[in-house]
Amino acid sequence: ARAALSLPPDAPILLTAARLTPWKGVQHLIPALRQTPNVRLLVAGDGEMLPELRALAAAHGVAERVDFLGNVPREKMSLYLRAADYLALYSGYEGLSHTLLEALREGTPVIASDKGGNPEVVRHGVNGLLVPYVDVEALGAALREAFAPGTRDKLAANAHTGMERFSFARMVRETMAVLTSVRR
Repeated sequence: ARAALSLPPDAPILLTAARLTPWKGVQHLIPALRQTPNVRLLVAGDGEMLPELRALAAAHGVAERVDFLGNVPREKMSLYLRAADYLALYSGYEGLSHTLLEALREGTPVIASDKGGNPEVVRHGVNGLLVPYVDVEALGAALREAFAPGTRDKLAANAHTGMERFSFARMVRETMAVLTSVRR
């Protein structure tokens, strides 16, 4: 995947995929990145905050390690998910994130805020890391933990843990059961 995207084969890569709005938390990932000097951040998405985020990366001295990809076509996102060591979703508001589900289905562990539906998908220390929101120091510590030797492999090995709860067949079966019970 990295070769297909012309990404360095051995560089630690953190991917975030989101509309660039304040509640998605990319503005918190950028300063936290300072705590992991070798990690490269790929930002897939576009939005009102793009100029501010570029300036923030420069102000924190990490601009050379942050790549703003713009809108990535859906069919190419799975390639980016496979190329990344982690997907980060440090949002302040989130329902059931399909982005987290897609990452875990690809075998990519996640780093997510402990908000909204994220804890339903991410099992801390099993298939990813949950981080208090907003706590840039805790986020930086989570990045250091995530990129410590052996952590990624351990979390990736468990990426599919709990995913059966989100299968299409189960969703259809449970939806039909609810609709049938209401119909009676």
